[in-house]
Amino acid sequence: MLETLVQRYEDECREGRLPRDGWEKRNVSFALVIGKDGELLQVISIRQEVLRGKKTVLRPQELFVPIGETRTVGIMPFFLCDNASYFLGADTKGKPKRTADCFAAAVKLHENILSDVSNEMAEAVISFFRRWKSGEDAVRAHPVLASHADDILAGANLVFRYEGRYAHEDPEIRAAWERYRQKSDGEDLQRCLVTGELAPVAVKHPALKGISGAQPTGAMLISFNANAFESYGHVDDQGRNAPVSKYAAFAYGTALNALIADDAHKKMIGDTTVVYWAAEKSSESQDVFAGILGDDGVMTDDLLNDILRRIEAGEDIDYNGVSIPYENPFYILGLAPNAARISVRFFLQDSFGAFLKNLALHIEQMDIVRPAWVRDRNVPLWKLLLETVNPNAKTMMASPVMAGAMMRAVLTGGKYPASVFQNIMLRIRAQQGKEKVNPRRACFLKAYLLRNKGRRITVALNENETDVAYLLGRWFAILEKAQELALPEIKATIRDRFFNSACATPAYVFPLLQKLSLHHMKKLEGPDKTRVDKELTEILGKLESGGLPRHLTLEEQSVFILGYYHQQQNWYQKKEDK
Repeated sequence: MLETLVQRYEDECREGRLPRDGWEKRNVSFALVIGKDGELLQVISIRQEVLRGKKTVLRPQELFVPIGETRTVGIMPFFLCDNASYFLGADTKGKPKRTADCFAAAVKLHENILSDVSNEMAEAVISFFRRWKSGEDAVRAHPVLASHADDILAGANLVFRYEGRYAHEDPEIRAAWERYRQKSDGEDLQRCLVTGELAPVAVKHPALKGISGAQPTGAMLISFNANAFESYGHVDDQGRNAPVSKYAAFAYGTALNALIADDAHKKMIGDTTVVYWAAEKSSESQDVFAGILGDDGVMTDDLLNDILRRIEAGEDIDYNGVSIPYENPFYILGLAPNAARISVRFFLQDSFGAFLKNLALHIEQMDIVRPAWVRDRNVPLWKLLLETVNPNAKTMMASPVMAGAMMRAVLTGGKYPASVFQNIMLRIRAQQGKEKVNPRRACFLKAYLLRNKGRRITVALNENETDVAYLLGRWFAILEKAQELALPEIKATIRDRFFNSACATPAYVFPLLQKLSLHHMKKLEGPDKTRVDKELTEILGKLESGGLPRHLTLEEQSVFILGYYHQQQNWYQKKEDK
């Protein structure tokens, strides 16, 4: 997994989309314009207007700046890009002693790195730190800082600007930063498990930001505690029992953070953050995958059908004029929060075409007749998983383990998890009203019986089916329809009172339902009576030889539910649709 992420970083770095080693992309809000003698001349807001819903908001601008270590509770200054605690010695945290120490550490770091650089920009930065009087009062009283004081003191990132250029873009300063990093890396070399090269070992791995449910400041994918690394004899030698080079750690962290930050190509399945990428034509591949996997509105039915046709033929996928190779390597990573760390739910790698083929199979098996108002053929996975959750629960989130297993089954073509089937059956039994058997629940039951049990279940009503459970479901649907036609104002139908018992123990319930239906049939007349009589005659004619079973297994109950659902939808279908 780390090897593919490092390769991803190197590919993106060559295209100029990711920073090279020693640099990172960070959100920056303000530029401090300084003069030759270090005097603060101006503060420029470099925030950008971004549309969020119907409103326009100011968002920080992303810049490539010198990389900073992962901050914990200690004092850790960053070079040329940091917040007011380090650059101005001021904040609103109420700890003036610690803030003063932060500023002093920043002064020491910049003097250490820039002392050998002989140009005006480096001298201006050093002069700024030497002449600035730290403190919150100094910020609020300064004529150029006062108007932005609240935002700056709240923790916005700052950079330096001199004569129209950012300090971190100066070639001599960049070279000084590289020399400083090489000097600080002067340590024992060890074979990297990811790249295979001899290189300095990473003690701290990069923090990943943007994982739903994890620490907002970032959580670790790889970390070592004392008990773990000391058990191999590496006392005070963190990271050397599973050595990953500093370069590989930076590379995988940078690539993964970029993927997580890309909301257009990231999906939430339960508590799992799913990111995916391709070796070639990555952006287009991600668009296609995201469109098939979710409901982003980009994937129309016509486009989906064309892609599915190409998948079946094994052809390259044509998307917006870009040909995506069928054999293009594709990677899918599921990450979930786990206290201060991140756990890997799954990591799947295969050809792009193979994943799409499995997705196409899932869509095909989930296909079922739907009401006219349900237009989408493809049911997003997150919506399907919501059908396993009690609607009255405090958090509408499916079981993380179940969501991960379902995602793996869909992407690999394996069997669906029995837990999803059992939970959907449980929700059908527990819920009342018209949503008891909705299209999403019905389509999964159909897919589960097809894939896991090998049953032949049709998309719409199968009038030739002789399975007793299926016929009983159809029978119940006709009895319910007869009641609705006879008593249109009724509030509680036989579905609300008898569905669960009829599904589980039909021999004890259906005689009573048949007796009740005699009263409803007397009130029917015209085409409705003719149609109900015809449907009942057909169903009962097939049931006579088989009789009524006393009990139905859970699998047979799902067949009952599909028979009921199919018969319901068939009643409203137009003749030309049939």
